[in-house]
Formats: sequence, C-alpha cells, structure tokens
Amino acid sequence: MKLKAVFTQIGLVAAALISSNFISTLSEAALTVVNVDGNTIDSSPYLSDIHYPEPGAAEAMLLANKAQFDQSKPQSVESMLYPAKSSLTPGKLVSHPLATPHLTRPIFVMGDDKFSIEWAKEHAAQLKQMGAIGIITNVGSGSRTIKIEREIGLTLIPASLEGIEKYVQVTHYPFLWTSKDIEQ
Repeated sequence: MKLKAVFTQIGLVAAALISSNFISTLSEAALTVVNVDGNTIDSSPYLSDIHYPEPGAAEAMLLANKAQFDQSKPQSVESMLYPAKSSLTPGKLVSHPLATPHLTRPIFVMGDDKFSIEWAKEHAAQLKQMGAIGIITNVGSGSRTIKIEREIGLTLIPASLEGIEKYVQVTHYPFLWTSKDIEQ
C-alpha cells in the first residue's frame, strides 16, 4: 500500500505518532555502511545538529498540545500551508558572501508583491537553468501562489520563514541563495 494512502487512512496525528516511533527507532539503531565506492563522504558534520527526540517525546508533545488539533474538523493542506508569513519584506538588498557548501541547489525567495514578481520574471530563465528551488512567503492562499507561478513560469513552495533573516543576513526579498552568496 502506498505511504500516501496510509497517511490518508490513519490521519495526520496518527501519522505523526508513527513517524516519531520510527525516528526513535532510528536514533537507537546502529549505522551500517553498505557501499563504499570511493565517492563516499563522512556525513557526521551534516548530521551533528540533528536532534532526535527521546522515545515517547513526540507523543507527549502531541498530547500536551492536543487542544490545537480539532480532530472533528479535517485539516486541509491549504490550512496547513497558508498563510505563509515572515518578517522579511520586499526591497533592495546588498549582495554578500555566505558560504553554505551543503546547499546543493540554489534557492530563491520571493513574496506576493509587484517587486518580487517582476524580479522573478526577469530572472526566470537563469533560475530554471540553475535548477533553483522557489520559495514564496507572505502569501495568503494556494490560489494566489498558483496565479503567481503561472505569471512567472516557475514552481513555488509556500513557507513561513521566521528566523531565516538571521541566518542569511537579509531583511528583504527577493533574493537568490547559492552555496557561495546571497544576491538579488
């Protein structure tokens, strides 16, 4: 049975409980190298910041916050993704170096505003060629995201980006984030 069908049948909360048990099991399992082809790299520097919950911690968190989950009303994907908000605002930014070698594909961030849409249209060919992942923030609905995607010819993922401004050292969008820098 496909995983999507399983999630549909048992519901989001049950899926979260199963996922937390799976993660708990993974955190206790020993790692085994199954193939070394000469191109293998040590992943521990990339995994050192991952926090694996203690067994039962995810269930306890869900139970403590169960008032937030109204199981009598099914949650739609739309209600989980929107509105996508952030403290970033549209505007000009100064390009600057930001070494993020673990970033394997460029990411562009934009909002639901005229400046971002014009910027995305102007850079669409370059963004497609780079295989850049598009993120849209400060957008209110899926229908609005789809309208913007059609207008700019790029796929967008809605996301609330609180806290990212400290990491990438920006307060405005749109911007392109590569493994070497942030630029507009």
